[in-house]
This record gives sequence, C-alpha cells and structure tokens, in this order.
Amino acid sequence: MPKKKQVTPTDQFSITLPIQSIEMLEDLVPRGIFGASRAQVARKLIHDRLEELASKGAVEWKGPKR
Repeated sequence: MPKKKQVTPTDQFSITLPIQSIEMLEDLVPRGIFGASRAQVARKLIHDRLEELASKGAVEWKGPKR
C-alpha cells in the first residue's frame, strides 16, 4: 500500500521583484531542478533559504520536521 503523502498547510501571497530577478527565475524553469514554473522555482528557493537560516539559528524552523 502506498504511503500517504504528508500535506503541509499553505497560504498564498504576492511579491514584487526587480525584472532582473524575475528573468533569473524564468531562466531556471527549463532546467527543471527547482520546479516547472516560475512560482515553483521561487517557492523552492525561498523554502531552501529559510531552512538554511533555521539550521544556523537565525530563525525558528516552523516547517515539517527534518
């Protein structure tokens, strides 16, 4: 029997970025490493950076248990 995927609650918000940053996100999409869309790439990069900051004690980790 397949394992049930753990679902983490989410919320949506918008951000404003310089055009150059948006272009950089778009450049990552075709690589598929961080996601298949600009939003997925941004989500992955933000999440990874927050996880890194938490590991250094700069913020409290509030995501799923690591």
